[in-house]
Amino acid sequence: MQIRRPLCLLSLIFVLLVMCCVYGAARFKEPLPEEGETITLTGIVKNKEYRVMYGEEIPVLYVSSVEDKNDRQVMCYMKDAGDSKTIPRMGETVRVSGKVSLFREASNPGEFDLKEYYQILNISYKLNQTEILERSESCYPLKEKLYQIKCRCCKVLDEIYPEKEASVLKAMLLGEKNGLDEEAKELYQLNGLIHILAISGLHVSLLGVAVSGGLKKCGMPVWLRGPAAAGVMWCYGMMTGMGVSTWRAIFMFTLHLAAELFGRTYDMLTALSLAAAFMLAEQPLLVWHSGFLLSFGAVLGIGLVLPWWKEVLERLTGIRTVSRKEEKEKRPAGGAQRLQRKLTNTVINGICLGSAIMITTLPVLFYFYYKYPVYSLVLNLYVIPLMSVVFAGGVFSLAAGFLQPGAGVLAGMPDRLILWLYEVSCRETLKLPGAVNIGGRPEVWQIAVYYGILCFLIFRYNLTEEKSEGKTEKGCGALSALNQWLLILGIMWLLLIRPVNGFSVSFLDVGQGDCIVMRNDNGNCYMVDGGSTSKSKVGKYQMLPFLESAGIRELEAVFLTHPDEDHISGVVEMMEQSVYGVRINSLILPDVSPEMKEKELVELINQAAQYDIPVYYIARGDCIQDDKLKFTCLGPEKGVMTDEVNEISTVIYTEYGEFTMLLTGDVTGEAEKELLSQLAEREKLTVLKVAHHGSKYSTPQEFLEMTDPVYAIISAGKDNRYGHPHEELIERLEKQGCYIYRTTESGAVTMKVRRGRIRVEEFLR
Repeated sequence: MQIRRPLCLLSLIFVLLVMCCVYGAARFKEPLPEEGETITLTGIVKNKEYRVMYGEEIPVLYVSSVEDKNDRQVMCYMKDAGDSKTIPRMGETVRVSGKVSLFREASNPGEFDLKEYYQILNISYKLNQTEILERSESCYPLKEKLYQIKCRCCKVLDEIYPEKEASVLKAMLLGEKNGLDEEAKELYQLNGLIHILAISGLHVSLLGVAVSGGLKKCGMPVWLRGPAAAGVMWCYGMMTGMGVSTWRAIFMFTLHLAAELFGRTYDMLTALSLAAAFMLAEQPLLVWHSGFLLSFGAVLGIGLVLPWWKEVLERLTGIRTVSRKEEKEKRPAGGAQRLQRKLTNTVINGICLGSAIMITTLPVLFYFYYKYPVYSLVLNLYVIPLMSVVFAGGVFSLAAGFLQPGAGVLAGMPDRLILWLYEVSCRETLKLPGAVNIGGRPEVWQIAVYYGILCFLIFRYNLTEEKSEGKTEKGCGALSALNQWLLILGIMWLLLIRPVNGFSVSFLDVGQGDCIVMRNDNGNCYMVDGGSTSKSKVGKYQMLPFLESAGIRELEAVFLTHPDEDHISGVVEMMEQSVYGVRINSLILPDVSPEMKEKELVELINQAAQYDIPVYYIARGDCIQDDKLKFTCLGPEKGVMTDEVNEISTVIYTEYGEFTMLLTGDVTGEAEKELLSQLAEREKLTVLKVAHHGSKYSTPQEFLEMTDPVYAIISAGKDNRYGHPHEELIERLEKQGCYIYRTTESGAVTMKVRRGRIRVEEFLR
């Protein structure tokens, strides 16, 4: 029996072995210096860039230590910006000194792990306030020249385009994402168009075809044209940073040129598998990189899934696209008919292509990003075709701008119009119902079943195709097109299943602040507080990722115990994104006096009204019942008036069967003493959320003796300026015999209650 694509098969076996080894091994363990330690290292400048920090451009060097056998790099943020002539060149050997700053490690489920991300990119840590002690004269002339060309191109784009459009085009054409407009980036990301802001196969193919075609028209022979075009593309890749998708696309393009040069047939799947094998041989940890998986998955969808999926849709709908050969043979007489046929073909092919890529990459999208932009398929129908216009227009305006800025501005008008169309489309799409589908992170078994069934369908199609030997019924069999389509819908639905077993409560690590998320056994979710003073954008980077990764689309209620920033800042961010993010169905505030509402709560009330979120108030004695879950407010009294905001903290006594929990906010002083009478006749506590982040001035011994909690949870920031939690409090808790959990050590602490049993999970352990 003849084995088809033997090189592809060998490469695929190697890739699968690497994936099995990496997935099964312990990850990301390497000796690192201490945080804040001042060190000196000698290394080679592998790359450099400018990053905007506090409104100032700071040079950043990527230095590979000469003592590191793994060629890992260190990000060096320079102390003095200086000028371009004083910044070391690519390839220079330098000795630098700076203060160590380690990358943040994820401490909550769903949170982006910056440490893991940079270790995949072979970067170990940062040096801040870096000074150059010594430097050599030798460098990499080609890389340095390409870097200078890139800097010059960025300046030209800044001169001929407005700030937002310039930042987008710098990302599209030059791979320069530093300074990318945050609003534009978020719009593209939410609508599934973020791929056009990265140098990917689309960009490489556009430029590669233009370069190769241009050289061919100039009459250059194939033996010279191939190496010349490949050289140009590799230089372009080095200039733009040579990202994962860029390397893959240029490698495959080079193989295509090589096949043409040696008179061989180019096979996309063989080229793709070879690219994966080479990349994983260099860096096996890329199997954890979302960009690697999405880039290769998209091409796999085109080469492997598209032929089968196209036939399924054609047989299901009865609409068949016409090839170019058939178009020439059966060309309609009228120009209108030809245009209609061509437009129909374009739309159908676009839908087939987009849906094939979506089917292939959907599990990866949900695993890393937890949500899917529902209308991205429709948007990409015209966004991708227009990208050739944007790319060509950007290159043309750049060339014109080098000669005369005014000519560049005029040449860039079409691109400005198209980018405006992109932005308007993205904004309007987000207003549509269900624009972003939050699906959560699927389990490994769900992904395995999904790809297992998909591979079976494709293998069956290819096997049937071989047996049919070109007959009209190829691809048919026991499974009809309708059954295959329903099976695909079924495995998509399987990815979205998030079974809820019992009651769970998670105490998130939000630094110096509080955030508690509860999920009832009926799937209803509640949040108590959500803010931080030590972590910026805690709603965007910690709270929302946690909710989205769990597949939580809405919160029945958010209790805000009091209006301090460390309890509300993240919720304010969530309200701003509630239109297309996690929906907040109600906001519950302490029922204090009208004067205090006007003074302390008015901003929260107005914010909620702006986003159509109902506001309710709760006071001592009020209860909220949701099936087995019950919330009872133990304080403050209705209409209370005080100068101390902490004393109006809402205290919530939570019951689920025999499980009891007390959430105390920042209650202190007289308000805390009043709690004793409320707790006297209640059951002993299972869980105590320690008040005021573990301050020694709260949670007195008398309080602990009365409540006698089994578990005590302390939420505080690492090395916070208040010294929380105080040792005096820890001693009181230990004396009482509590099991103590701190978010600074455990990360997010999750308690799952099922059939009377409690399971405690610490994210960092």
